[in-house]
Amino acid sequence: MFAGDTADHQLTILLDQGPHKHLRAHTVDTDTGRPLHLYSIDLVLWPGHAAISGDLDGFTFKGAPDMLPLLRTATAGDISWSYLAEKVDAGRDNITGFSEHAFHEHIREHVAHDIRDRTAPQGIGRAITAQFLDGWAADSFDTEEAARYALRDFEYEGYEFVDTAEWDLTSYTADFERAVLGIQLVIRLYDRELAARATTQADPAHLGEEAHDRQCLVDEYRGGWVINPATTASIPTGQCPLCGTPTGGLRAWASHMAGHRGEALSWVARWQETHPQAA
Repeated sequence: MFAGDTADHQLTILLDQGPHKHLRAHTVDTDTGRPLHLYSIDLVLWPGHAAISGDLDGFTFKGAPDMLPLLRTATAGDISWSYLAEKVDAGRDNITGFSEHAFHEHIREHVAHDIRDRTAPQGIGRAITAQFLDGWAADSFDTEEAARYALRDFEYEGYEFVDTAEWDLTSYTADFERAVLGIQLVIRLYDRELAARATTQADPAHLGEEAHDRQCLVDEYRGGWVINPATTASIPTGQCPLCGTPTGGLRAWASHMAGHRGEALSWVARWQETHPQAA
C-alpha cells in the first residue's frame, strides 16, 4: 500500500548543510511537473536528531551527530525495526499496539500444537474458528484487554486456554511502519539525487542547460580571475557584484556566483559589454 501511494514521489531539497537537512518527498503535477505536496513526507535532520512528519503520524529519533548515515544503514535492505524503535525520542506511545494478526497467530499455533499432542477435543478447530477467526468474530477484538478476556472466557468440551499471559499480542503500529518506510523513501530519493549530480558533474556533455551554466563559471581559472569558457572574458573576483558579499578569493567567488545561477551569467554578459578591454 505504501509503495503504491508513493511510487511517483519526487524529492525537493529544502536545506542541505552538513548534518542539517530538510528533505521533502511529494507528488507532482504530471502536466506541469510542479510539486503538489499531496501525501508529502518531510524528513528534517539536525545534529543528534531526526524528525519525520507530513501526511503521516510524526516521530522524532535521536542518535548520532549526523543522523543520515544512521538512518540510511537502518533502513537499507531489511529494515532494522527494533533498532529504530529504540531510537524513537518523541512518539514512543505509538511504536507498538494491539495486533489482531498476532492474536490470531498465537491462537492458531497454540491449538495446532495441542491437536498434534492429541490434547484437544475433536471439533476444536471449528469451535476456534467460529469464536475467534471467522466473520464478525475476527474483527471484534480491537483491544488487548478484550482479546485476553475472550481467551479466559473460552471453553469447549473442557478445553481452555492456559498459560497465555506471556503471549505478546502487539506489533509495530501502522503509523510507525509508515514513518519508517517514509524515512527509507526520502533517503532513497536523496541518494538518487546525489548520484545524478555526481554523474552530471563528471560528464559536462550530459549537463542540463542550467547545470552547464553553473559549470562554466567554475571550470577554468587564470591567476586571480575566473574564465567563463562561453565568453573567454576575465572578471574580477573580490566580491559578489550581485549581493555585495565579500568572497575573499577566486574559488569562493566562483562558487558563490554559481549559486546565483542564471542571474550570474546575465551579469557576466553585461560586464563584458561594458569592459571590452578585459576580453
